[in-house]
Amino acid sequence: MLATQWMQKTLIKDFDTFIPIYFHQGNWWARLSGQIYLELADFEWAGTTLKAICERAGKGEFLNVGEKLDN
Repeated sequence: MLATQWMQKTLIKDFDTFIPIYFHQGNWWARLSGQIYLELADFEWAGTTLKAICERAGKGEFLNVGEKLDN
């Protein structure tokens, strides 16, 4: 799915992170895991980042991809 590929690449490129995102049974899902050294602020940052990427995808930014996503 184009939107999923775009989100994965954009999270790495623009946010320097990887959050697994997938579409399943009509809903978007993201998987977060917690390690003992993480703090609440880390999860707040992840939520803010997911909100930002979803807003960008909602505006159709993934439709204007200038590079191949297969790389």
